[in-house]
Amino acid sequence: MGGLRRIINLLVNSLTYRHLTHPTHEFYRGLDDDNFSLSLGILIERTLLFSQGDKMSNFEELKASLPRRWLDYYQNNQAWIKCLMNSRGSWRKTPDGGKRPSADIIIAAATALEPKLSVWMYPFCQLSSDGDKLVEVLGLNFDSEKKELEKSEKELLISNSHTEYLNGFREKQLSVEKNKVIIFEELLKILADKWLDYYQNNQPWIKSLTDSKDSWRKTPDGGKRPSADIIIGAITVLESQLSVWMYPFCQLSSDGDKLLEVLGLNFDPEKKQLEKKERELSNSLYPNEDPVLQKIRQELQRENLNKPS
Repeated sequence: MGGLRRIINLLVNSLTYRHLTHPTHEFYRGLDDDNFSLSLGILIERTLLFSQGDKMSNFEELKASLPRRWLDYYQNNQAWIKCLMNSRGSWRKTPDGGKRPSADIIIAAATALEPKLSVWMYPFCQLSSDGDKLVEVLGLNFDSEKKELEKSEKELLISNSHTEYLNGFREKQLSVEKNKVIIFEELLKILADKWLDYYQNNQPWIKSLTDSKDSWRKTPDGGKRPSADIIIGAITVLESQLSVWMYPFCQLSSDGDKLLEVLGLNFDPEKKQLEKKERELSNSLYPNEDPVLQKIRQELQRENLNKPS
């Protein structure tokens, strides 16, 4: 341990390392020497920091792009977000005197909007499970409506004409309306696969955060899943047309577990991924097999796997 501590101390005193860790400096405030060393050890061991130097050095660039992306997302999804937050009374106060949605929704949406962020989220969640602190470090701890109003005022000032601005706004609204026409049953066919792909790419930080908060939820398949807000936040980015359905859903119920049931997402993602791989393998081995016989054979295979040796 002494050798590791010496290495860590050298790294802390290195200007290069300080530069690399600068984006996460807020996590280190208030930590004693042992916890500080442990946190840095986790960061180095789990993320291979120096082998990913090029990826890690662009956090400020990623962070700079997040507010704009989040505001665009919020503008298209604010109806159901407001309904859900109002029903639960779970708005969070912001430093600008306003309010924002729960941290889980914001973090999930941000990582879906910017997939490269997942490289950073795992060490971040190792260092802190405080969602409010994570939102702060991502630069998203603000009132979205206040920020949107500020942006609109600035655009009006720099715009060549008021008419040009209004036309652009109308075109954007028309574009959103066109994307709102879809049958719900068609959405259900694609939501599970989109969530599974997202989970596969983001599971290190999701597992770390959910473990730290002890917020896993049991699923009907005997497994577990992350909080409803994480799943809803991600899936409404991955499938933008879902927003037209989310508003009436949230008017009917603010129960996240019930919403996931309706969306067909109340399952253990790791179990579902395994089933998907088994199905793909089975289809490649038995391409012309009757679906009913295929299901029976797969169930028998699972029973054999679960039998004690």
